[in-house]
Amino acid sequence: MAKARAKAKASMTKSTPTKGRRRDPEAERLATLERIVERAAGRTGAAEWDAGKTLDEIVVSNLYARVAPTVQEYVERRFPALGYTTLKRYRAVARRFPRRAARHGMYRLWLGLQHIDATPADEKPADLLRMDIELADGTRKAFLRCTPEEIEAATRALRRPDDESAIEHVSDLPRGATPRIERVRSELAKGFTATVERPTIHAHVVGRGKKRVVALTLRGVMLDTLGIVGRALVRASSPS
Repeated sequence: MAKARAKAKASMTKSTPTKGRRRDPEAERLATLERIVERAAGRTGAAEWDAGKTLDEIVVSNLYARVAPTVQEYVERRFPALGYTTLKRYRAVARRFPRRAARHGMYRLWLGLQHIDATPADEKPADLLRMDIELADGTRKAFLRCTPEEIEAATRALRRPDDESAIEHVSDLPRGATPRIERVRSELAKGFTATVERPTIHAHVVGRGKKRVVALTLRGVMLDTLGIVGRALVRASSPS
């Protein structure tokens, strides 16, 4: 009987958790995610996409705020080998392309996003993988066969057009347009935090007969931010 009691007591002692530091599930999750991001250093393709997707999860879930007040400061502290600019590009690509697209090169895909953001047409990221783009010299070439230098030159050509129907520099817009555009930018900025990607604004000049009319194109508007964008546009259009 005494032996049975001693055995039961020993069993209870083993099963009783020892006192110590409490578990922090958020900290453990952040550490796990950070290891995935770190694996991208010195690697290419899917590992880079994984880093971008994982960073997006860290940002959206607000876990970065446990380390630093802004995403940029967080990245610079935690991932100095990769850097903020690189990881920002990885995140942008991972948000808009599937993982399998990473085999075409993350930098190429990021340049492609800059290109479609600069075009007046409404191309989608997925379109890039099967479309031709117009190069700076006017010829056309499959996007996936273009060198990064060709894509960059093509995008610069779009941002410095010769015709009035394309995107123009703000300095080329009709008088009075710039302050109104800046007000739209300002109102949009008020509605978005550092954790939510803000839409980009592109100014177009559209010819209507002899008139030149300014039109704005908003790109990267997420469905769950439509209300924020709508309210910002209403405020921007109201008399100041």
